Amino acid sequence: MGVYLVRGILARHFTTGGGIRGALLRYEMPSHPSSPNRRPDHPDHPHHPVPPAHAYTQQAFHTGWTNHGHNLTERFLRAADAVALAPAQHSRVPSAARLEELEHRLGHLFTHRKLLFLALTHPSACAQGSPNSKELSWMGDSALNLAITEQLAGSDIESVGKLTEARAQLVSRSNCAKSAKVFGLEEIMIIGKGVMTSNGGPTEDMLGEAMEAVFGAVYVDGGMDAVRKAYGRNFPLEVGR
Repeated sequence: MGVYLVRGILARHFTTGGGIRGALLRYEMPSHPSSPNRRPDHPDHPHHPVPPAHAYTQQAFHTGWTNHGHNLTERFLRAADAVALAPAQHSRVPSAARLEELEHRLGHLFTHRKLLFLALTHPSACAQGSPNSKELSWMGDSALNLAITEQLAGSDIESVGKLTEARAQLVSRSNCAKSAKVFGLEEIMIIGKGVMTSNGGPTEDMLGEAMEAVFGAVYVDGGMDAVRKAYGRNFPLEVGR
């Protein structure tokens, strides 16, 4: 398969949204661009205005991200609906008023507040196999890494070593635990009664994980821009000033 065949397939695939099989069916592709059989509307035809290569890439990226974001939100909404708290095992369930208070503190009003409920649901409070906050915590850790990286990139710190050190400190579980206390998460987390009995409340590690999960919920609900806004609003950069 020659380079012109590949270019033609990719161009039609990205500009029309059709699959490669459809592109092959639509085109009769000669092996050389100078062939008289090449169609005038073909991207390699001499009179066809060909957009720059990055235009195809950008369009494909944005289309893919929209679909991915929608599917991601739906996935976590289904998980939130499927949460099964263990009977007589969980400590408490936050009221709608407490969740609304947390939203205002974050500076992000959720389109899907049930995502916030999922973020606050620790595995210790759930029945076996029930969805819980773990995956949102993983998502939030990654989102916070990016938000903090961008924040530090705009600072006066020039050394890559110092930037890396500052980011490691800001995204650490212990720092997230401190942030969780600022938001009062220890009072509204849904945790198992066993944890309450043995520890008197959530541990530092649990608090840090809950903070990550909350930002994971912000990401799933509103995307990366919502994470940047919520993080920057509550934790303005002070490193290097």
